Amino acid sequence: MNVNPSLLTIDDNTVAYVSGHNVVMQNIAQRNNFRHIPGIEGCEGITAMAVSSDGVWLAIAEKSKQAICAVYDLSSGKRKKLFCSSDCSSNAFTAVTFANSKEKLT
Repeated sequence: MNVNPSLLTIDDNTVAYVSGHNVVMQNIAQRNNFRHIPGIEGCEGITAMAVSSDGVWLAIAEKSKQAICAVYDLSSGKRKKLFCSSDCSSNAFTAVTFANSKEKLT
């Protein structure tokens, strides 16, 4: 499954990328420093990712019966919000991005 984009820069030392049904955050200065964010159970795979411009939030979109987008707090790795596409017939979001306010996902 193609992910848009396949690699994100979180900050000067950290990148995020998809590995299987997980997002891996790796500190490139400390090569053995990894953190995993697992995909949502029952979803078919990750389709898109975005990081807020201030590096606080990570959005992960997944393919499922209804398209799903989860927003995570990068400092804790905990999911803070879950959006579903109940208003349309799509089963996947192909792109996600944060608006300039850093608090709105588009």
